[in-house]
Amino acid sequence: MKRGFTLIELLVVIAIIAILAAILFPVFAQAREKARAISCVSNEKQIALAVIMYVQDNDEGFPAQAIEDAADNFDFQQSWVDEVTPYIKSFACFKCPDDNHVTDPNDGPIMSYVANSAMGYDWLNTPNGWKLEGVINSGFNWENGDNGNDSGPAQKFVKVRNISELTFPSDTILLAEVHWTPAVPAATNPNPPQGAFSPYSIVDTGPGGNMNNEGVPGQSPAGCAAPDGNPGIISIDHQGRSNFAFTDGHVKAETPQSTVNMKPSQGNACNNDNTGNNFFHQWGATRSYD
Repeated sequence: MKRGFTLIELLVVIAIIAILAAILFPVFAQAREKARAISCVSNEKQIALAVIMYVQDNDEGFPAQAIEDAADNFDFQQSWVDEVTPYIKSFACFKCPDDNHVTDPNDGPIMSYVANSAMGYDWLNTPNGWKLEGVINSGFNWENGDNGNDSGPAQKFVKVRNISELTFPSDTILLAEVHWTPAVPAATNPNPPQGAFSPYSIVDTGPGGNMNNEGVPGQSPAGCAAPDGNPGIISIDHQGRSNFAFTDGHVKAETPQSTVNMKPSQGNACNNDNTGNNFFHQWGATRSYD
């Protein structure tokens, strides 16, 4: 005569399965996230290498964010992605597997990465004005001084950043992750998340940023204020870290806050004047310190 399982035995088996599941599922989730992070590293490296190839073919100049058209009131005409696209075989590398934001199809594929277009305020030189601290110019000479247009006297923006200007290529950020989730409503953000071919959402300019008044990490939501430790607009979906591509082509994961100088003595987060106020750190392409 066959004997079946008793209720107690079934409950014990179920309990053991539940315990094993509780132990293993987090491990599986971490492994899956690790795989996504590795895929993201590969994507970002492909884009970084495309930028480097562009630089080699264009007199060692990095791409700029936009091309001016005086007849169009100096509006953005194209993004830096347009310029490096010929060096990229698939648009699939534009999207991090952890990025689920949506865009208008007319704006091209989802873009999970932003260029380092950080701006800082030059207090040392006369006249004072905003200048490009980062690598890829976000305005292509349309914002030259305090006036924010071509009539500005300071001429702080250059046409393109030349690779010879980089003082620490292996420690200067080229690309960072921004997943744009949750999306900021159009009512509070005049330039909501868009695709790879939109010029508005694929640069991180720093002070004031391009999303909800947050830019580079550590910057107060109020804009140019003392470092406050927040990640800015940088994604931290990879277990609290983010992938950063550097101008020599390598990619590594860091906490966003580690990319800037978070010392309280750094004071105003819009500065990078090489006299002790060196907030931008890895975002500063021409800094004189490491």
